[in-house]
Amino acid sequence: MKNSKIRSIFILLMVIFGFGVQNALACRCVLVDESINSFAERAFGRSSAVFVAKVVGFEFRKGIPGSEFMSRDPLLADPNKFQTKVVKLEFERIWKGRVSKLVFATDELKTDSGMTFSSSCDFNFEAGARYIVFADESKGVLRTNVCSGTRKLTGSDDEKAILDYIGSLCLPDDPDEPRLQSLLINY
Repeated sequence: MKNSKIRSIFILLMVIFGFGVQNALACRCVLVDESINSFAERAFGRSSAVFVAKVVGFEFRKGIPGSEFMSRDPLLADPNKFQTKVVKLEFERIWKGRVSKLVFATDELKTDSGMTFSSSCDFNFEAGARYIVFADESKGVLRTNVCSGTRKLTGSDDEKAILDYIGSLCLPDDPDEPRLQSLLINY
């Protein structure tokens, strides 16, 4: 009797935790011990967009392709079968990229049935907070992740050094792109 209860509990746990799990993909960042300037130069160099922005809200939208990471799951391959969480930004400073013309998406997805998916690599933004963002663009969608160097701005000396160094790396190359003025983007 006791063995039968243990076996039943074991089978129940196997059903709950074992079935339905197809792939578990984890995010892995390579941490490098480097100076602030080296960090800023590396993050700037490998990003297609670099900017400071305030998060003014979020919304879920259909038709935005998932990241390459999320698209590996066959359930998430068709962007018309789920909604992608979009970050609404107020740009304060843009150093690189034509960000005002792009959608900024996260890896948080929601199906029509209400099921949600997210990635361990997804950067979690907070409404009302300011960030320095190092992002990549693919198919008209900007994304960042926990490994990119994106960080919440809190006024630390390190952040000031990063912002100053990035400012020294580039000059405005597109007179139509907003640089110093604030631009509220609502998608």
